Amino acid sequence: MTKKLVVFYSKTGNTKLVAETIAKKAKADLLELKWKREIKSKGFLRYILGGYNSSLKRKVKIQPLDKNPEDYDTIYLGTPIWAGKINPAIRTFLKKHPIQNKKIAVFCTCAGDGGSNLDELKRMMEGNELIGEKIFIKAGETSAEEKVQETEKWVKEIKK
Repeated sequence: MTKKLVVFYSKTGNTKLVAETIAKKAKADLLELKWKREIKSKGFLRYILGGYNSSLKRKVKIQPLDKNPEDYDTIYLGTPIWAGKINPAIRTFLKKHPIQNKKIAVFCTCAGDGGSNLDELKRMMEGNELIGEKIFIKAGETSAEEKVQETEKWVKEIKK
C-alpha cells in the first residue's frame, strides 16, 4: 500500500484547511511545519516580518519533525505565498530534508497569482515524479466550504 504524507506550513489557517482536506481525501498523514520562533504579532506587522523573510528567500529554524518524509511514497507539499515568495519554513524543510524519487503534488495558497512560485517549488522538487499541482487563489477570501470542495476536486484529478 502506498504511504502518503501532506507536508505544509500555515500561519492563518488557509493552507492548513487545504492540507487537512487533502489528507482526509487521499488518506494521508499530516506533517505541519512550525517555526521554532513563530511570528507572534498580529495584524499588519506579521505581514511585514513574514514578508521580509520570504522576499529574501531566507530559511528559518523549524521544530523537529514528528514524521520522516523518507518513509512515504507520495508527498503533497503546500505553502502559503508571502510577499510573492514561498514560505521560509518550506525552504528550510526542503534544504534539510531533500526529497528524491517520490510522487509529488505541490500546492500553494495565495491572494493573487502564485504561478511563478509554483514553478519554483516544482524546480525545488526535481528528481521526483510530479503528479499534481494547484494554486488556491484568493484563499483568504473564499469560504471554508468552497476551499474544501475545490481541494477535494483537485485530489480526485491527481494522477495516481
